Amino acid sequence: MQNPGVSTTNLQHVPQFGGEVYYVNAGSGDDNNSGNSPDNAFATIGVGITAAQTGDAISVKAGTYTEASLDLGTAGAKTAVELWCEMGVLIDTAGGATALTVSGASCKITGDLKITPDDGEIGLLVSGAECKIDGVKILEGSHCFSITGQGVVINNCAAGFPASGTAGFNINGTQARLSNCSTVGDTTTYGYLIKTGKNTGTLRSCTSAGHETAGYYIETNCADWTIFNCSSGSNDGKWRDIDSVNVWCNFCYDDIKYKEITGNGVLQTFDLFKVTGAVKVTNIEGHVSSTDITCGGACTVKLELEANGAAKAMSTAAGNINGLLAGSVIIKDADTGEPLSIGDNNGDCVVVENANYRDPNSPLILVKESGQDTHIQFVTSDTMDANSTIHWHVHWEPVTDDGFLAPA
Repeated sequence: MQNPGVSTTNLQHVPQFGGEVYYVNAGSGDDNNSGNSPDNAFATIGVGITAAQTGDAISVKAGTYTEASLDLGTAGAKTAVELWCEMGVLIDTAGGATALTVSGASCKITGDLKITPDDGEIGLLVSGAECKIDGVKILEGSHCFSITGQGVVINNCAAGFPASGTAGFNINGTQARLSNCSTVGDTTTYGYLIKTGKNTGTLRSCTSAGHETAGYYIETNCADWTIFNCSSGSNDGKWRDIDSVNVWCNFCYDDIKYKEITGNGVLQTFDLFKVTGAVKVTNIEGHVSSTDITCGGACTVKLELEANGAAKAMSTAAGNINGLLAGSVIIKDADTGEPLSIGDNNGDCVVVENANYRDPNSPLILVKESGQDTHIQFVTSDTMDANSTIHWHVHWEPVTDDGFLAPA
């Protein structure tokens, strides 16, 4: 028989939580309970937070919690309070206020918490210093995450579709560290917005998509930030570092942009891509993605850079795209004084080559006209019918800090 003292000794070496643990269960709890066991749980997170003191924790069972103005830390009066969330915990805010504030220093949120704030309200406000947030997902509202405390750590969190003019992650505190976070937008928003004068921090392995104003935006007087292994794309606006004093390491962006055009039987000029600042273009190609191209007659084509009604040639007008079959290609592979190359997929294999091939080490540099929309345009000499579709792609990189290229 095993000596009973051995089990006792082993248990004494198992780490245990040092504070009280309060339990919350929206399904079977009651706010008149003591909250000190799963079978005697509170019904609301707010009551659990009120009961918890410095060093305590609140364990929340899966369920929907229709609450607002929750404050882990009670206006900073309590510190080191932890919120543990099971998979399936949803705070669905009601009452037109910030859904959840973390005001206490050294507080922690872990688990799988989802927050859906009211329109125009913040999802999660972290104002306490040295707090740690892990696994929180916030959809909509005004600033999904707003970080004002110093030394806040945010891991594995996701933001989605904040209101116009706001951010997925609004960083207004120094020494913030974000890792493996993601954000997506669908209007004039920011992905990660680092506010003026907030120095020193890290964004590591974070992603942004669909934020039309900017995926990443570092305002003036912000120094010593490292943006490492992060990406911006899928309709994100230009990433910006206003003072150009921060580190961008292994930063990825959409360096190949796409635009598909379709005729409508009317003679027109097609805006392909919009240029901002100065950009370097290494390749422009289109391929016929419809069954074939049908024009009103023999149809020559060219590329131009246009602003304010004036055009600069990117190629001369030549070739004939009438009758081009699906899979045929149109390629900018020569100097501006030369025509586009056309590879007609007429059943034979094709090698597209131009004797005046533009040196790939000397790519096109396109510069936006000041104060005017500037576009790469595809110009045809005749109409294309509604079944004629060309899929274009361009390979580019910025030259100036504000250099950017996007589908028109």
